[in-house]
Amino acid sequence: MKLRHLLLLLIPLAAFGFAQPVCAADKGAHSHGEDESPLHEAMKTMGRALRKLNRQIDDPALIDSSKELLARMKAATETAKGLEPSPENAWTGAEKADFRKRLEAVIVTIDKAEQALAEGEFDVAKERVADLTREKKAGHEEFDVGDD
Repeated sequence: MKLRHLLLLLIPLAAFGFAQPVCAADKGAHSHGEDESPLHEAMKTMGRALRKLNRQIDDPALIDSSKELLARMKAATETAKGLEPSPENAWTGAEKADFRKRLEAVIVTIDKAEQALAEGEFDVAKERVADLTREKKAGHEEFDVGDD
């Protein structure tokens, strides 16, 4: 029985392993080996933290981890505020201002989530993380960015 489970696990992994080089070759310049811009890296850090927060923010046993994730997300947001996209995706002055304004709003929401956690209000913290998810979606729609 255990051998059967092992085979069920290994077959999809083997299939994925063979398919991946073909997919990476099809991507060309967008393969995972490509260096990504500092802005993209900051945004990825924010996204990873947000995904984890969505799963755990209302769990009192994970409060320290949630606080760390919020701090990491806030630091990445502060970093992103000072960055611009790569030259081929340059923004106008109005787009830059709007981008920074949106990130300022994200920081305010992060502060509210941190405050809710500090006060032990896990339902409020969960709602603030839901606000962050909505802010992410709205920003990505405005700037025509796909979600990773």
